Amino acid sequence: MVFFRLKRDQQDLKRRLDRVESMLIAIMDHLKIHYDPNAAVKNRASDEVRRLVREGKKIEAIKLHRLETGADLAEAKDVIDSVS
Repeated sequence: MVFFRLKRDQQDLKRRLDRVESMLIAIMDHLKIHYDPNAAVKNRASDEVRRLVREGKKIEAIKLHRLETGADLAEAKDVIDSVS
């Protein structure tokens, strides 16, 4: 019984999230705002990550960026390469 209620709650939350995303897309379209999720990740290198790159510590910079942003290895490497 509890499982079915949790499943129903998850489905309800998913529908609500989809609705909010649809509204956000409509607002952005109306305002002619283009959003590139990949660009947002690339521009988020922290000052500490940038310092590590300047010092030539790319592996440490990749690790820190992944820790800070949750990016996967390929995304983090791309960010570090764009910083250097």
